[in-house]
Amino acid sequence: MIINKHVMRSTNEKQVLQQVINEGPISRSQISRNLSLNKVTVSDIYNQLLRTQFIKEIGCGVSTKNGGRKPVMAELNVNYGFVASIDMTADAVKLMYSRLNGKILHFQSFKTSDMTLTDVIDLIEDQLRNVDDYGTIHGLMGVAIALDGIIYENKILKTPIKGLTHFDLAKYLRDKLRIPVVLEKKANLTAVFERDFHDNEIFDNVVSVVVRDQIHAGIVADSRLYSVWS
Repeated sequence: MIINKHVMRSTNEKQVLQQVINEGPISRSQISRNLSLNKVTVSDIYNQLLRTQFIKEIGCGVSTKNGGRKPVMAELNVNYGFVASIDMTADAVKLMYSRLNGKILHFQSFKTSDMTLTDVIDLIEDQLRNVDDYGTIHGLMGVAIALDGIIYENKILKTPIKGLTHFDLAKYLRDKLRIPVVLEKKANLTAVFERDFHDNEIFDNVVSVVVRDQIHAGIVADSRLYSVWS
């Protein structure tokens, strides 16, 4: 089987960064052992993340029982940037800014029941365009929008929000703001959250059920999110 080198590189980069985020502070040798990747590959990716300031070194850890040099420990650089999370319903928009480690920077809520869809989208764009950088290196780096309904390949196929079905909201905001924009149904996002952040544990299998006007489910199996069209 032929494996694309770029795909393999991208996968390795994500795994190394995931180790730093979930297990940090951590040394590059420990990352190599955890992922069963050779030290040269891990060091190359590690050094790249260090150069771009995505991670930072915070000092030395404890040497092994056999002695030797103490390993240099690294963790996520939470001042690299931040992200925006938006909860859209038919009558409100809730917006939260968070550091890359999940720490909340700011939260605000807007009533939109008397607003047109165009005004609501303009409101979101205006808030994101004029947000403070919160002392981070790169400022706002991405947006995630949570919706009820059916989302497929980052497009809205069905939602209770009038006029939003089949409107390419992600592309519209991405073109305006020049940052990644991800759409996802709320049940899926709650499942991912529980997988990664519940009481500092990581769960490989999670089922999240959101009950509103309809019942929606988010399923994580073997650490992977599976979409349920409901």
